[in-house]
Amino acid sequence: MKEPPALTVAWPVNGLGRIGGYRVSQMGTPTVEDDGKGPAVCFSGADDGLDVHINPLDLQTGFTIEVLFKPKTGGNPRQQFLHLQDNQGGNILLELQVGANGEFRLHSFSKVGDEGKDLEDPSSVHPAGDWYWAALTYTEEAVRLYLNGVEQAAGSVALKPMASGEMGIGYRLSEENYFRGCVREVRFANQALGPERLARVE
Repeated sequence: MKEPPALTVAWPVNGLGRIGGYRVSQMGTPTVEDDGKGPAVCFSGADDGLDVHINPLDLQTGFTIEVLFKPKTGGNPRQQFLHLQDNQGGNILLELQVGANGEFRLHSFSKVGDEGKDLEDPSSVHPAGDWYWAALTYTEEAVRLYLNGVEQAAGSVALKPMASGEMGIGYRLSEENYFRGCVREVRFANQALGPERLARVE
């Protein structure tokens, strides 16, 4: 049986009000900046964040998450720019491991149910100050991490569907690991998209 087309949504992150039509609570003092490529919400890395009162992955058995982000130099060695958390303790995180000169490695952590998985390619290091698309996909007990459509790491894990919850942008919802940089857009699909369908910054 042919799989139906993926249902996708794209939510601009270009203001401090609603995102995707959902209510937002503000942590600290994030700002809206336009670098000539369009407005984005930027975070200081100290105490800024947006708490969006929805979990877009509620009940999804497969998914794709995409985030358009630009890290700035400085900030914490560990910075989480997207955190999905449900009311049963499930967590999915996209984060950076930041080096002394601002260079970063993309990292993800997924745990919904009994199993969890970290993904990272220690040899894949990138400079701050540029825009990137990060993506995380899950299907058939396989999770994959991408940067600009290039696979960084993959692994096997059995994730249960998430329940209702919240989404943190620019920080972990437990108010730690704040991101220093900007986020312009988040996207979600109810299937694992192949790399040829993922967004990328050329």
